[in-house]
Amino acid sequence: RRHRRDFRGAIAAYENVLAMLPEHRQARLGIAECHYVLGDAVECRKSLEDVVESGMRGAAVDYLFGQLCVLEGDAEAAREHLKKAEEAGIGGRLLQDRIGRTHLKAKQWQDAERAFRETLEIDPDLASAHSGLGIALFNLEQREEAIEHFMLSLGLLYQQPDTHLNLGKALASVGRLDQAIQAIENALAIQPDLPGARDALQRIERARVQSLLEAVEDSTGSGG
Repeated sequence: RRHRRDFRGAIAAYENVLAMLPEHRQARLGIAECHYVLGDAVECRKSLEDVVESGMRGAAVDYLFGQLCVLEGDAEAAREHLKKAEEAGIGGRLLQDRIGRTHLKAKQWQDAERAFRETLEIDPDLASAHSGLGIALFNLEQREEAIEHFMLSLGLLYQQPDTHLNLGKALASVGRLDQAIQAIENALAIQPDLPGARDALQRIERARVQSLLEAVEDSTGSGG
């Protein structure tokens, strides 16, 4: 709550600056950034359009546009803006990680893999990059390496229910059902209402029971 008040207070302060100095472009960008942090996509876009109309351009504007497009769910537009920001000189691990996320949203698995690997070259200990790379690799059917990166991510930051769930699904895909069940139970322990987790757990538990039944039948058959 305090966090939200701080950013709303910052918006008011920037508006006061603009009342005195209407040509203060950085204040306009500051308002847009505050609306983005508050999760208000509509007001953020209005403010960013105001920034562009004021004549301000450059990497910072493209970067925020890219962030906004991710918030709006437009992966293609986000990627274009973020690439412009990168070409204009904004770089580093967080930008590459964000580019990777836009590729994931667009289901461009190979592009996502490349972006996350570049991120990890900059910072091998960025948990979100390991989890993102795991998602890309899983969809590229590189399941064992996906498991490795999900586990690396959780080793760096345990409180990631989605990553526990993705780990569970990956483990199940290679037949490691007991470990898969544990991973999804870990996800539910962190977030009991995690979408898709309980359904995934039930499917894996049924598969585990079926595999046990088949093992018993095989044993009985061989014994006869």
